[in-house]
Amino acid sequence: MVVSAAVTPDFSLTLNPTTGTASQGGSAQTTITITPSGGFTGAVTLSCAGLPQHTSCNFAPASLTPTGTAAVTSALTIETGVSASALLAQPQLPGKPGAGAVTLASLGGGAFLGLLLLRSRRRNKRWLYMQLGLGFALLLIPAIIGCGGTTNNTPQGAYQITVTATSGSTTHTATFNLTVQQ
Repeated sequence: MVVSAAVTPDFSLTLNPTTGTASQGGSAQTTITITPSGGFTGAVTLSCAGLPQHTSCNFAPASLTPTGTAAVTSALTIETGVSASALLAQPQLPGKPGAGAVTLASLGGGAFLGLLLLRSRRRNKRWLYMQLGLGFALLLIPAIIGCGGTTNNTPQGAYQITVTATSGSTTHTATFNLTVQQ
C-alpha cells in the first residue's frame, strides 16, 4: 500500500532578468513567471514596492491565472522620469501649495484687482497705476509659485524593487535590482 501526502496548491514567482539599467527618463524590463504546483489555479495579482521617486511599474497583465500545470508570464516595465500626474499617488511636499491653493490665491488676487479698479475712478492716474501694478503682482505670484520648476528626474543610484505576487493569503516576493544612471 502506497500512502502519499496531499500536496497543497501553491505557486512560485521568478524574474528574468533580475537586474536592469535605465537612464533617467528610460525604462527597464523583466519577465515575471508564475509556476503553479499542486494544481494551483487561483488568480495572482502583481504589485511592486521600493520604487525610487518619479518611477512607476507597469505589469502587462497585472493579474495572472495559472491553469494548474502550465506557467504563465507577465511583462514588468519600470519607467523612470515619470511626471507626478502619471503616478498613482504623489504626496505633497511640505510648504508647497497644491493646485487648490494656487487657484484660490489667483481668484483672491483677481478679486482684489477688480475692487481696486472700481475704486480707482475717483483718484488720480498715479494712484491708478500703483493699484494696477499691485493687482498684477497679486495675480502673478500664484502663477510663479505654481511653476516651481520641479523636474521629474529619478535620482541616480541602485534600487531594490520588491515584486509581490498575491493570491488570497498566499504571497511570494522577488527582488529586481534597478540601476538608474544619467
